[in-house]
Amino acid sequence: MRPRISQLALRDTVFEGRQTALQELNTAVNLRRADLDGRHSNYIQSIELDAVDRDYV
Repeated sequence: MRPRISQLALRDTVFEGRQTALQELNTAVNLRRADLDGRHSNYIQSIELDAVDRDYV
């Protein structure tokens, strides 16, 4: 016979799983944001240095 999991223990386990998932999502978002910020900074620097080909007259 399997031992029964109490409702509180089950709730706590689900809550911890959700917390872990949110932490992983936040980490992924922060890494992506840092990457995009770096790319944006590089682009702005290249414009300031006039290193971007312009497509207008």
